[in-house]
Amino acid sequence: MPEPESHESESAAYNVGAGIANVFYIPGKVLLCGVGGAVGIFILIISIGSAPRPAAYFAREGCGGKWVLTGDDLRPDDAHYRAFDWEDSKY
Repeated sequence: MPEPESHESESAAYNVGAGIANVFYIPGKVLLCGVGGAVGIFILIISIGSAPRPAAYFAREGCGGKWVLTGDDLRPDDAHYRAFDWEDSKY
């Protein structure tokens, strides 16, 4: 059973990793949102307003979802966790 201190330090490591990832993630998200909005507006212009759903799709795809990562976002899910070969060995 892991000690509480190791769990806290592991959590802190994921939070630090999330902070570093946010340096790239947030500007990338802003870029995707801006490009998606511009493409949506372009679709509305060339379709003369007759295609609002595809235009909204592009904006929603870029601007939707999380904007800031947390340590829990980087932590692997227990259900999807697969041990490496050397971790499963019974030698």
